[in-house]
Amino acid sequence: ITDLEFLSFAYNKLSGIIPSSIGLLNNLGSLFLHGNSLSGVIPTSIGLLEQLEVFRLSKNILSGTIPSELGRLNSRSIYLDNNAISGSIPSELGRIGSLERLWLEYNALTGTLPTSIGLLKNVFEMTLDNNSISGTIPTEIGLLTSLILLHLPRNQLDGVIPSEIGMLAKAISLTLHFNDLTGQIPSEISGMKSLKIIVASGNQLSGTIPSELGIMSKLDRVLLYDNLLTGSLPTELGLLTSVAQMAFHINSLSGKIPSEIAMLRDSLTLLSLLDNKLTGSIPTEMGVISPLQHLFLALNKLTGTVPSEIGKLSNLIALPLSDNDLSGTIEFEGPICALENLVELIADCHKVVCPCCTKCCVENPCPAEFYDIPLD
Repeated sequence: ITDLEFLSFAYNKLSGIIPSSIGLLNNLGSLFLHGNSLSGVIPTSIGLLEQLEVFRLSKNILSGTIPSELGRLNSRSIYLDNNAISGSIPSELGRIGSLERLWLEYNALTGTLPTSIGLLKNVFEMTLDNNSISGTIPTEIGLLTSLILLHLPRNQLDGVIPSEIGMLAKAISLTLHFNDLTGQIPSEISGMKSLKIIVASGNQLSGTIPSELGIMSKLDRVLLYDNLLTGSLPTELGLLTSVAQMAFHINSLSGKIPSEIAMLRDSLTLLSLLDNKLTGSIPTEMGVISPLQHLFLALNKLTGTVPSEIGKLSNLIALPLSDNDLSGTIEFEGPICALENLVELIADCHKVVCPCCTKCCVENPCPAEFYDIPLD
């Protein structure tokens, strides 16, 4: 069977090891063994398969390390995700100039990201999430100008987001959440003009939200919650007329909620600003954001009354307002209490008269964990 070009045993009930004799299949172009219970290590003999274009071992229980011999391949796609593979990513993978997809997520990988990944000029999907990769994001990441997906969340990455990331003009999705990244979000990120999703939550990012985000017109999700961000919300966020979700909760943002948020009247479904240091009143202009379903404003320093214009948000489901310095009355027969889809209205009932509130935070603050924020 040395003339075999295609081999697939995907989603069967195979167990045991991958035999090293697989390296004798000199003409093999596609190898699909995903969705089984194969164990043991990836045989180094796979590196002998010079014709192998697609190599999929996902969703098994493979262990051991990624063989450096894979660097001899001329593959377009390597899928090793959802296994128990350990050790570091071998620098030799940078030799696979033909590589377009590299999926290594949900393993037990350690070590640092090798600078040689900058040689993968044709790669457009790189998913490394849910490992224990440490160290910094190498500046060579900016050389991967074909990248569409770059997913690095739930690792142990530290250091700053390199400014070179702005060179990824074709990227659609950038996820960096739940690492130990520090420093500011680089203004050069605005070079990612195709970006639809940016998720950098659960890090230690500091400084201000760059106003340059406002020129990234294709953004659909901006999730920067649970960081150390300061300063005010840039008015330029109002230029993101395609954005559906913006989450900035659990930071130290200050200043007023910009009225320019109302410019998102046709797209915004979720805005989470809770647990910051925002001041001033709730802009009446927010009443025009008709798609808005979730508006989280709790745990700030907002003052004034709750504007009746909020009652125009017919799609509103959740409105936590508690732990602010709001006052006045939300009328029982008023427009807010009459919202048919509103299932969660939370206020400081000792400050705000709220006969239709579903929950009250009286005297003692309700912690951020009290609120269920439905993020995609």
